[in-house]
Amino acid sequence: MKTKEKIFDELLAMQTYIESLDKDTLKDLQVMSETLIELTQMLAMSAGLVADATYIQRTAKKNAYLTFMASDQAQDGSKYFTSSLIKDFVDSKFASEAQLLEYADRMNRTLTHTIDAFRSVLSAIKTEMQSFQYSSQKH
Repeated sequence: MKTKEKIFDELLAMQTYIESLDKDTLKDLQVMSETLIELTQMLAMSAGLVADATYIQRTAKKNAYLTFMASDQAQDGSKYFTSSLIKDFVDSKFASEAQLLEYADRMNRTLTHTIDAFRSVLSAIKTEMQSFQYSSQKH
């Protein structure tokens, strides 16, 4: 399993790649095909990053609950904590892990939508080429 830092670095690299794509990418079918393959590979990698980030977040959450339960405040029978207060306290203890999971999940969705956009453009180009071939055969 990857560390939080490694997951973040890989997600940032994916984001940088997607942000570097420009409209000129959509002008060359060969470049589009290669980019689509790269995006598909990144999508597969991002699924693994989501799984790793989920594991890290759940482990941090478990540890936060265990830490709270072992604390003097929780052991003191004279104090009562509502479940929502405990949940909010525990959530605050693993905020960076939750943020990493959110980033991984959003990157996965971004890659999915980017791939869908590329497929739509390729489909439009294919339709345009078929129309052009049909009209040139008539003349």
